Amino acid sequence: MATITTRRPNYRDNLPAIEAELAEGAERLRTLVTPSGHPGPALTPETLREIVLIYSNAASTFAYLEGSQRFDDYQHLLGWHETYFHDQDLTAATEKALAAAGPFTPHNLEDLRLTWLAWFTDRRHAPQQARRRQAELGADMRAILRQMDARQLEFLQKVKISSPSASPSVMLAEAASRLKEPATRTKLTTAWRRHSAPDIAALTQVLDEAVEVRRRAAREGAGGHPTVLAQTFEGCSVSAAEATSFLDEFLTQALESQRELESAIRTATGCTQHPMDHFGRYLRTRMSGHRAPTFKLQALLDLLSTLARRVLGVTLIAAPAQHAHALTFRVARAGEELGSIDFDLLRPGGPGHRPAPPPLTATSQTPVKAKAHVLCPLQPGDDADHVTFAAAQAIFHEFGHALTHVLFPHRMPSEWGIEYLPLDRLECASTWWERWVYHPDFAGALDLTGEAQEALALARQLRALETWSTTLQCTVAAAVDLDVHSRSEGGHREAFERVSQKFSLAGHCAYGDLPGYFTHLTWQAAPGAGFLYFWGAASSAEIFKRHQKVRVADLPAKGRPDELTHLWLDPGLPSPRPPVGPYFEFLRDVVDAGPMEVALP
Repeated sequence: MATITTRRPNYRDNLPAIEAELAEGAERLRTLVTPSGHPGPALTPETLREIVLIYSNAASTFAYLEGSQRFDDYQHLLGWHETYFHDQDLTAATEKALAAAGPFTPHNLEDLRLTWLAWFTDRRHAPQQARRRQAELGADMRAILRQMDARQLEFLQKVKISSPSASPSVMLAEAASRLKEPATRTKLTTAWRRHSAPDIAALTQVLDEAVEVRRRAAREGAGGHPTVLAQTFEGCSVSAAEATSFLDEFLTQALESQRELESAIRTATGCTQHPMDHFGRYLRTRMSGHRAPTFKLQALLDLLSTLARRVLGVTLIAAPAQHAHALTFRVARAGEELGSIDFDLLRPGGPGHRPAPPPLTATSQTPVKAKAHVLCPLQPGDDADHVTFAAAQAIFHEFGHALTHVLFPHRMPSEWGIEYLPLDRLECASTWWERWVYHPDFAGALDLTGEAQEALALARQLRALETWSTTLQCTVAAAVDLDVHSRSEGGHREAFERVSQKFSLAGHCAYGDLPGYFTHLTWQAAPGAGFLYFWGAASSAEIFKRHQKVRVADLPAKGRPDELTHLWLDPGLPSPRPPVGPYFEFLRDVVDAGPMEVALP
């Protein structure tokens, strides 16, 4: 069943505050690079650090907005992205200021200045036609995805399936899970695929053209790269060959694991073909009488604060004045305030109009600190600010990204907030943090007892099964992404056929389930590096095995190697290749510990 990310956002209260942050940062940047509108004195070390921080804040913000676009329609904020990264006057002034500064005595500062100066210079010389065409193709992708949503909703209405707020793919899965006869479920999902095929073809055409634009830009750019993949892997600490070998190993294990799940689904549902289309029914037959738990957001934030303090020596301090749309925490380490994190509260519903951004709270003379955001989708009809287990896991995951941004000492150039670390380590911290919702002390930290603990075990089991059910599909998408960008010609369908033949994927994964992945920010900004999700997940699974056995009250674990600081905060260190086994063992252990009888072999 297709899992293309849908684009059905609603406006939320946090966006005006984010717009004000972007405006304040841009105004402060102009002040630093052109004081009083005129060329100013050479930059000091402090102003250099602040300039690169302002750019990093903006890039991180747009990465956050892109990742949250299912909930937040941020298209009106893209003008600020143009201001920061494509306004000729501002970028020219920044480049000129960097060129006139230095050399700085501390080598790390001088390296920082030269790195950013080279980035601005390279961007000035980059073919603008390719950039504009990529932007146009990005807009085309979003338009096709919106059209796909509309057509899928139209299809569901024709077959009398409706829901007030769910996305079309969720509505379909829910409806299919209620159908008792396998043949009826197969008929419904087959019709869905047939109805979606024209949009899949249109999206593929745009994706393939985007690859061709990247290929020309890679060949004709300053580096003269033979392939897009060669260009992308300049931002990795591992080689393309090592990444390919790792991904092949991971995909082989993912296929074996899915075959086990497919066997259980066939036995439970009586289906004879496309067993993953019947996954929802498989879960429904085992969930009767169980209710999914919710958790107090404040208790989750308290646990995050405790873990940050004990593991990393980081203190989260609640801001004295809190807004209705967010909970703000200042982040400090070793007595120094480094920045803040907003936990944006996504309340069901929300205003139907776009409020004006609040007035600027800082002047152009106020130094900027690191700023990050975490989205917190709240349960409807609940004044106590509760979240589901899936939302709790996502909050922990995004907190890993947010905290890394605030703590990170090496501000590398990035337009979309993903190049601050070697790409292979981008998801190591976030996936490590999300594993804490599976830690034995999680229930105690949230004061869960009795039935609530059993409900938590069920929620964990369901989430692990859902991850299990999509791991192969995600891994195949990464393999296709790597393959198509390693070649000088050909498109995504041809790449899929090569991957499918190599791993005998017929009957286990269909091309129509994949194009949505290729539209995501990381896949667009780092083409060919989709493997990074599995590298990070495998790495965090291996490291978390040791933390799983340590009580929260006993942290930090004595005598443990400091992998966390190395993996998260030092881009100069090599990335050890993680074993793939712990990732799959972790899922199996969570599933086996749950209350449902899942009948896996």
